[in-house]
Amino acid sequence: MTRLIALVLTLTFTFTPLTLHAQTAGTNSLVRLQMTGLAMAAEMYGFTTADWSYRGELRNGRVETFTLTLPAGREHVIVAACDGDCRDLDLAVAELDGTAVVADRDLNDMPVVVVPDGHPGNHVLTVTMAACSVNPCRYEVAAFSRSTPRANRIPPASSAPTSLRRTARF
Repeated sequence: MTRLIALVLTLTFTFTPLTLHAQTAGTNSLVRLQMTGLAMAAEMYGFTTADWSYRGELRNGRVETFTLTLPAGREHVIVAACDGDCRDLDLAVAELDGTAVVADRDLNDMPVVVVPDGHPGNHVLTVTMAACSVNPCRYEVAAFSRSTPRANRIPPASSAPTSLRRTARF
């Protein structure tokens, strides 16, 4: 289900008219316009306005990390976009101990990751500028959340039956 949400968010924005306008906009405007489209798509699926966002720039191959606190009882989607000189931006979310939760390392400039309920607390968000043709490339990343009905909540891997432990963690 989380992969479906990520796919729909990416496809919804990719095929909107905003993409056409973004091609002629300036670097900062392009990133802002892409993030506006991603935010609109997230809100269509019940995610709240950005709980957290950051704008920055990275050189090709460089990484920036952030500590995010994800409250319990909520599903989270983290989206990012980068400027026209960027061809690949990656996102990864991990527990503080380094255990991977979810990542989007596909070749794209608008990564989307969905962190299901069952992963509350502090996490490390890693943003990687995987392909930037003209350094530095500007980017923006934002986290959205929505309430998860109790019946749909995914239990933490440690409390799931053994047969579910592999599927409950990313």
